[in-house]
Amino acid sequence: MKLLLVDDNQHMKTLLTEMLRAIGVREVHHAADGSEGLEMLRRYDIDIVFTDLAMQPLDGIDFVRLLRNSPDSPN
Repeated sequence: MKLLLVDDNQHMKTLLTEMLRAIGVREVHHAADGSEGLEMLRRYDIDIVFTDLAMQPLDGIDFVRLLRNSPDSPN
């Protein structure tokens, strides 16, 4: 399983990565905001995305909206 963590808080990304690895997830990718998350989805075949709600310049809600509706969305 391949996961993407989209969060601007490095501490939270590290904590979540360690928790996911403890339950057997070996491939975890990281993005600092929604725009970087979309780019990561274009580069990697991701199964699950965890995203933070409050980020700048593109927050979690706008990220999901673009992921679902944008004509150039990688999903």
